[in-house]
Amino acid sequence: MADPARFVRNYSFNDFQSVQPNTPLPGIQVDVQLDAISDSTTQIRDAILDIRRSDGALVNGIVTTDSLEAGLLDELLATSQATAAAASATAAAASAADAESSASAIDVAAGALEAASNAFATGGIYVDWGDFHSVPGTSLDWGSFH
Repeated sequence: MADPARFVRNYSFNDFQSVQPNTPLPGIQVDVQLDAISDSTTQIRDAILDIRRSDGALVNGIVTTDSLEAGLLDELLATSQATAAAASATAAAASAADAESSASAIDVAAGALEAASNAFATGGIYVDWGDFHSVPGTSLDWGSFH
């Protein structure tokens, strides 16, 4: 759409009244002026509707990379990439902390397993069951146990 036409007054009713104070305003000139105002207002309204929705937001699809100020797209992309990099670094740090915690738990479990394995390899295990106690390295004859 072309730019809206600017209203330009082409008749001075003040001058007419100064020269002819007792004569009614010329109806044709009043109509011409009102029509010009109407045309200008309609063109402005149509131009606004080309860019603005009824809810006040911009019409979808009218902001493109061509309509952005030079350098703004680069700035927006840099900001977006920096935000994404920061989020990625935070996620990586959390993942590393989780891995470290898991490795620590595995180390504890491995230590307990190694201790049990060493106890068994060096003479058995110690059993404490009520009144019954075993001694590591001794053999128990379960057949004579009462």
